Amino acid sequence: MKDQRVAVVTGGIGGIGQGTSKCLIRSGHQVVATYLPSEQEKAEAVQRAFADDDLLLHVEPVDVTDAASCKETVARI
Repeated sequence: MKDQRVAVVTGGIGGIGQGTSKCLIRSGHQVVATYLPSEQEKAEAVQRAFADDDLLLHVEPVDVTDAASCKETVARI
């Protein structure tokens, strides 16, 4: 994703986050949905559901209350 514009949707595996992610993807954006590390199984299920609809959703764990976690996630993205 380097050198591409990327939309990061915090809480992207929740209801509103999924809706926002779908709109952004359908508008041509690369989208990364973040989730709490404890929700990895749910994040993978949401990612598979998007793929079933031919939508590419990237998912990344992050704890937005932890500055180091945020910094690490931005570096991965």
